[in-house]
Amino acid sequence: MIFHGRDCGNITREDLLSSLVVLTTYEMVGTSGNRLHTNQITIESLELFWFRIVLDEAHMIRNPTANRTINILKLKSKLVLCLTGTPFQNRLTNVQSLITLLKISPWDEEWIWRQHLIPGMNVGAQDAIKTLNRLMETVCLRRTKDVLLNLPPKIEKVIVVSLGAPWEGISRDFHQLFIQLFGRLRSPGKPWDSSEFFRQLTMIRQFCNHPVFARDNIAFWWNWCWQDSAKLVHLVENLQEFLVGGNGIQRPKAVVFSSFVSYLE
Repeated sequence: MIFHGRDCGNITREDLLSSLVVLTTYEMVGTSGNRLHTNQITIESLELFWFRIVLDEAHMIRNPTANRTINILKLKSKLVLCLTGTPFQNRLTNVQSLITLLKISPWDEEWIWRQHLIPGMNVGAQDAIKTLNRLMETVCLRRTKDVLLNLPPKIEKVIVVSLGAPWEGISRDFHQLFIQLFGRLRSPGKPWDSSEFFRQLTMIRQFCNHPVFARDNIAFWWNWCWQDSAKLVHLVENLQEFLVGGNGIQRPKAVVFSSFVSYLE
């Protein structure tokens, strides 16, 4: 179940109790309990006891006075798992909020940090550094930097795909206009609009994926189809060839990445 958005007001206690997994966001938890949302059901107001709470990007609760941190600390659960690659952001107290949530005694007490760890760390005392290292080794599961040895060799191949008619000419026009507005051909003293710069730059990048993303800048109407994307045409025509190098994999699969979600949709 997704506990987020406008429809979350229709979610009942029974809905949450019957769900195997409930997904929500830090923003949602942060606004829970807000007096402006008195009619909105909140996770912590239901007095539910969760089996496991998993916080992805757990450093988001590094501020102990933030609403999201306060509300998350109110949640009741049997297990808590915090996932983060950067437990320390700017100061030592960043990780203190995680330790408090994990209820690791005695380090879940603020006075322990203030009296026995933070002062020593501020002056670089070796005892304090050793104590912090032992604490992190005890409470953290860290992945190693070792890579899997049974992976096939990595192959990187750059493929140049031509847009084809009529998109190749339109692409050149877009680039020429961009250079005139923001590049070496820009008139001296002409004001430079940074928001327009990034808008047009993004549009040109998206146009290379599919011309439909530049439809507002194209003078004629077109019956758009996926074949207008030279990248997609090349991918579909050559996908089987790409998957041949599966090296013994019975059912090789392909994963396609893009910087633009709308392109994948």
